[in-house]
Amino acid sequence: MEAIRVIPNNAGYRKKSAGLTYREAKKRQEIYGKNVLQYRKKRSWLVILLSQFTDFMVLVLLGATALSMIMGEITEALTILVIVLLNSLLGFYQEIHTEKTMEALARLAAPRAKVFRDNELCELPADELVPGDLILLEAGDRIPADGYLIESNEFQADESLLTGESMPVMKNALPEGTVFSEEKRTQNKALVYMGCTVAGGTGKAVITGTGMDTEMGKIARMIQQAQPQDTPLQKKLETLGSNIVTGCFIICAIVSVTGIIRGENVFSMLLAGISLAVAAVPEGLPAVVTIALALGVGRMVKRNALVKKLPAVETLGCATVICSDKTGTLTENKMRVVSVYSGRTRYQVVVDKQKHKGRITLQGKPVDPKKLTGLDLMMTTGIVCSNVNFHGKDDEQPDSSDYSTFFGDPTEVALVRMATESGYDPEMTMSEIRRIREIPFDSNRKMMTVLCSLPSGDRIVLAKGAPETILQKCTSIMVANNERRILDYDIQRIEKENTYMARNALRVIAMAYRIIERGKNIPDDLEQQLTFLGLAGMMDPPRSEAYDAVEKCKIAGIKPVMITGDHKETAKAIARALKIADEDQDVLTGNDLEKLSDTELKEKLRDTAVFARVLPKHKLRLVKAYKEAGYIVAMTGDGVNDAPAVKEADIGVAMGCAGTDVTRQAASMILMDDNFSTIVAAVEEGRNIYNNIRKFIRYLLSCNVG
Repeated sequence: MEAIRVIPNNAGYRKKSAGLTYREAKKRQEIYGKNVLQYRKKRSWLVILLSQFTDFMVLVLLGATALSMIMGEITEALTILVIVLLNSLLGFYQEIHTEKTMEALARLAAPRAKVFRDNELCELPADELVPGDLILLEAGDRIPADGYLIESNEFQADESLLTGESMPVMKNALPEGTVFSEEKRTQNKALVYMGCTVAGGTGKAVITGTGMDTEMGKIARMIQQAQPQDTPLQKKLETLGSNIVTGCFIICAIVSVTGIIRGENVFSMLLAGISLAVAAVPEGLPAVVTIALALGVGRMVKRNALVKKLPAVETLGCATVICSDKTGTLTENKMRVVSVYSGRTRYQVVVDKQKHKGRITLQGKPVDPKKLTGLDLMMTTGIVCSNVNFHGKDDEQPDSSDYSTFFGDPTEVALVRMATESGYDPEMTMSEIRRIREIPFDSNRKMMTVLCSLPSGDRIVLAKGAPETILQKCTSIMVANNERRILDYDIQRIEKENTYMARNALRVIAMAYRIIERGKNIPDDLEQQLTFLGLAGMMDPPRSEAYDAVEKCKIAGIKPVMITGDHKETAKAIARALKIADEDQDVLTGNDLEKLSDTELKEKLRDTAVFARVLPKHKLRLVKAYKEAGYIVAMTGDGVNDAPAVKEADIGVAMGCAGTDVTRQAASMILMDDNFSTIVAAVEEGRNIYNNIRKFIRYLLSCNVG
C-alpha cells in the first residue's frame, strides 16, 4: 500500500508522531476492513423477473390461461398471457431501477483523502483509511470518514446531507487532554462525518469510524432494512382476486351439480362449469389498472411530479399524512431579510408573490430606503461589507436581483439581495465606495469590518456582526436621519428588538459605521466609536404557494406534518406561519422521541404536527409509527438523512432540484420543482385515478358476471 502522490512537508502540518505508520494502518485494515459502504447482494435480473409472477391476481389469470388452453380456447388464452407478460415486464423495468439506491450512496464517499502516514502528508484513496488515521481537511473537501477534530482553524462543515440543517456548522477542536468519548458523540462539536463537505477553514481530524461504522453506514443499513410493502390498491386487488377465485369455484360447483342432478353428462357439466368460471375472471383487469396508472403518470409530469413506480400514483390518492421536510420544500431554501429595525422603528420586508421580490414596508406602506439615512447606510453596508460574488445586469438578464446571480455566504447573500430589491446596484455601489482594508469575520470577534474610501475623500468604516458585539463598539446611534450619543434607553430598545427577532427564529445581524474625515489619521483599532445603524432579521421564509397547499391538505382530510433537522424555534415559527401547527401545540425534538416508548409515541402523533432536531433514525421511527397507527404515509426528503424514511413510507417523495441521488433512487416520486404544493396537486390527481380504477373494476366485473 503506497501513496499515489506525496505532498511536500509543511511545518503547519507536521506534528510529533503524526498519524499512523503504513505497517500499523495495514494491520488495522485487516481488522476493520476497507472504508467502503457495503450493501446486500443484488438480486439477479431473473429473480426480479420471476417475482413479477407471484402476485395473486396474476396467478389467477395464469390459472385461467391454462384452463382456456385445455378447453381449446387458444385465442382467449393468448390474450390473457400477453396482458400478464406486458404487466410483468413493466414491473421488472421499475424494480431494476430501484436497485441503484445503494450504489448512489456509495458514490457520496470521498474518492481521495489527505492523510498523515509515517509523518508524511500524502494523498491516498479514501477506501484505505482506517480508525486512528490523522487526516487534513480543507475548504471544499468531502469528509472521507467519521472522526473528531484535534486542530481547527475557523472550520465549518456543511452537514445538511445528514441533518437537514441549512446553515454550515462551526466546529471546534477537541480540547487538548480531553479523551474522546463515544457516549458524547451527539453533543460533541468536534465531530465530522463521512459524506459531508468542508464549507470553510481547515482542520486535522482523527478517524474514529470507517465504512459501515460511520453515520453514513448506519443510514445505508437502515435503507437495506426498509422493506417494500403493497400499496392500498394492491391489497384490495389481492382481496378481490381471492373473492373472484372463491366465486368461480362456487359457480363451477353449482353448475356442475345442477346439471348432474338433471341427468346431464358429468364431463360436459364440469366443462361448462369451468367455462363459466373462466369467463367470470376479469382478464382485462391488470391492463385497465396499468393503463389508468400510466395515463395518470403522464398527467402528473405536466404538474412537475415524476412518478417512478406506477402503484405510487394510486397510493398518493389514499395518503392521509404527508410528512414533509422544512428546508426547500415548505420554505424557499434561500435566506431572506424579513424584518429591519432602524432609527427606533421596525420595518417589515414583504415579498411580492408575482415578482418574488421583497420590499421594505412600514405599517403596510412601501418605504424608499434611499430617503432615510439609517436604512440607506444599512443597504450600503450589506453590499460593501460582504464577500458576495455577483453578475451584473445585462440585456438577456435585466433582473440582477435574481438569486442565481449571487454566490457566497447565505447571510451575506440575503443582505445583498435586500439591497438590490430595494433599487441598489451592487456594481455601482462597489465602484463608488472602494475597499481599502478588510478585517474578516472570526468566531471570537463575531463581526466583520471594512475600511473604504468615499468620492469626497473621506473614509468610512462599515461593520456588521452579532448584535451584542456591535453594540459594545458603539458610542452613538442614527435616529431620524441624525447622529447622536447612544443612551441606555436606546440600548434597551435594541436588545428588546433583538430578543423579539430571535424568539421568532430570525438570524439577527447588527450594522454600524464610522466616518474618518479627509486628512485625519486612520486609527489602529477601526472597530471603536461606531454609530449604530440597525438590525436585520433574516430567515428561510415559507414558500408563498405553501400556505394554500397546507390549507388544501386539511380540507382534503390529510394531516400535514413537518419533520426537520433544524432548530426547534425555527421549525415552530415556520409551522405557525403555515398553520401546520397551532400556537399551543407542542414541538417534539429528537431527544424527546428517545424518551418515548412506541405506545407513547403513537399517542403523541394525534396532537403533534412538528418534529425538530431529528436524526435519520428518528425520521424512520416516525414513519413506522404513523403506518402502525393506520395512516397511509407520504414522506418527502432531499438529503441522505431522509432516504431510509422515504423508502419506508407508503409513498416516498424526493426533491428533483436539491435532492441527492440516494433519496431520488429510494423514492417513488420526484418533485421537479421541489415544491410542497406539487405534492398536494399530485394527491388530487392520485385520488382521481383511484376513483377511475374503481369505476373500471365495477364495470368489468358486472360485464363478466353478466
